[in-house]
Amino acid sequence: MARAGHPPPVLAAPDGTVRFLELLAGPPLGLGGMPFEAAEFHVAENSLLALYTDGLIESQVRDLDDACELLRSGLAEPGRPLEETCDRILHDLLPQPQTDDVALLLTRTRTLGTSQVATWELPAEPSVVALARELACERLAA
Repeated sequence: MARAGHPPPVLAAPDGTVRFLELLAGPPLGLGGMPFEAAEFHVAENSLLALYTDGLIESQVRDLDDACELLRSGLAEPGRPLEETCDRILHDLLPQPQTDDVALLLTRTRTLGTSQVATWELPAEPSVVALARELACERLAA
């Protein structure tokens, strides 16, 4: 996993433990040509992964640590439906209209069978992006 300039992802394990993943901030998506550092984590099946923009947690009326704690507590029940979890987090963190953009993406992890996994060795060159998209689209269509 790599972090593209946004706040660190949050991982909620099936047992309810929640942690902010320690990743170095890399360049924003689309900037291109700049290096980034990837990290690997063990993620249990049925974990909940939260990706979000800084607009969700940064506020003039709330301390950043308090906002992160609200986010953490909102993710502490990983068995709750994703839509309910998202609604709760947005309600708790955004009680008033925002001036900054806000994005929150939640996903639940599942184990895939080998027939559902594709692996390609591609060179780390910008010119290969089109090929990577083509290969991914073909695999998803199949």
